[in-house]
Amino acid sequence: MTRQATRFTPEVLISAPRRSTGVPNSTGELVLYTISSYSFESHSKSFQIRVLNIKDDSSHLVSEDAHVSDPIWIGEKEIALIRTNDNGCSSLYQQHVLDGSEARLIKSFAGSISNPKAKALPDGKVAFICSALTTPK
Repeated sequence: MTRQATRFTPEVLISAPRRSTGVPNSTGELVLYTISSYSFESHSKSFQIRVLNIKDDSSHLVSEDAHVSDPIWIGEKEIALIRTNDNGCSSLYQQHVLDGSEARLIKSFAGSISNPKAKALPDGKVAFICSALTTPK
């Protein structure tokens, strides 16, 4: 959607789509990025995870869920992402970026997680680490 503004008001600037920095996959053929925006009409935010195919210059929508965040590459064509649930808990999902399949649950967490990092292991598995809030005992 293209918007044309005659004046740059705070509402226009806040509702303008914001793109994240692109992150290439291991082969450099696909670039993972996000687009977020806010609508003053519906008082809601939108969040898209997209993949740009460098070879044919096409962009594919991977997810359009306002509750997902922090997508990271875990394979040549697979990403992990965090979905925040209504009860404040988080879930880690895996999704193929090109075939349009639904995200698969990897693990649910009793609290909120963020800033995931992934490392491919020699046996084909992937190790994850993330940050989370905690309280002292």
